[in-house]
Amino acid sequence: FVEQVGPLLLDECLCRGDVLYLPRGHPHATSTFDTVSLQKEHGDAYSTSLTVSLLLESLGLTYDKLLRCAAGMFEGCNQGQCEAAEQVLRATSGHQCLREVLPIGFLARKVLPHDHGQSHAQLAESWAGAVVQVCKERLHSCGV
Repeated sequence: FVEQVGPLLLDECLCRGDVLYLPRGHPHATSTFDTVSLQKEHGDAYSTSLTVSLLLESLGLTYDKLLRCAAGMFEGCNQGQCEAAEQVLRATSGHQCLREVLPIGFLARKVLPHDHGQSHAQLAESWAGAVVQVCKERLHSCGV
């Protein structure tokens, strides 16, 4: 089935507790490998895959919402309205690409650092910087 829809975009091995976000409409398949070693390591041989379909636009998982949140994070605790977020809001109606659902990899490991030695503040700052970079690239590709 998967071979019929085009080339493989992502091949990930998820660990216990991992979550993988896929935008609506992206075909996917799951499989379980080596449950014998799972049983030896963790005492159980169960593997569960759950696919939940969400209307992501209504949850705000679109570029314009990400950009507005990033603008607010970047400007910090300014009093009153966040001007950058307002600019994104005004630009959204004229740029369809800003209303698109966030892509595969939005929450990828390259955006979310996994350095357990960092403080929560350092992790948040690192994540915010990565989000701002993604936002800049998207705005540039949309011609905004």
